[in-house]
Amino acid sequence: MATSAGEYWHIVATGLPLDFPPAEPDETGPMLAARAREAGAFVTMAHPSWSQLTIEDGRSLAAAHAVEVYNHTCAVLTDRGDGFYLLDQLCNEDRRLMAVVGDDAHFHSGDLDAFGAYVMVKSESLDPEALLGALKAGKFYSSQGPRIHNIEITRKDVRVECTPANTIAVVTGASAAVSRVGRGLTDVTIEYAEARKWAWSELPPIKWFRIVVIDGARRAWTNPIWVDSLN
Repeated sequence: MATSAGEYWHIVATGLPLDFPPAEPDETGPMLAARAREAGAFVTMAHPSWSQLTIEDGRSLAAAHAVEVYNHTCAVLTDRGDGFYLLDQLCNEDRRLMAVVGDDAHFHSGDLDAFGAYVMVKSESLDPEALLGALKAGKFYSSQGPRIHNIEITRKDVRVECTPANTIAVVTGASAAVSRVGRGLTDVTIEYAEARKWAWSELPPIKWFRIVVIDGARRAWTNPIWVDSLN
């Protein structure tokens, strides 16, 4: 069951059936994840930084729908809460993964590690099957508090409407991003071509990007958006 670091795998399977059979003695983490997905669960690579997951680990977990890009308890207790290093690398290898966050509060020190990260799901109802379907369809964004009210995307630009923020950025798979910075930003439009102004060298074609809304120390993140899926 060990990861590259010799740790047990931590895999979140949202919507796992109650009668799901336990792991077999010789079953690996990737095998267990594949079985969970086949059973209908939404499968996530949990807190990759805390678990020290490598790119090889990420590649092996082929059944995953998403990477946990921020884990609040890990961030508060160990400063190992960031999982974007793994998500972005896997997306650059054409893995169409989503980005989720987790509160994961253990309440070892009161509520200092609680209430710090949420998945904001767009669902027709709070019925578990509806919520699970929305997760699988990518109808959600993740947040530490800021709210994203609306996003309009074309092949040329993106418009973001949100609660007041200091920075709204479009992050690409290359070493470049485009940002709008100011006080109380609530409605901005960003053209992707601006990313080339900040690149160290000629950028490869942009295959995917994600949007980040920053309000002081708090952030909200979209899932990666794939250019070839745009109209």
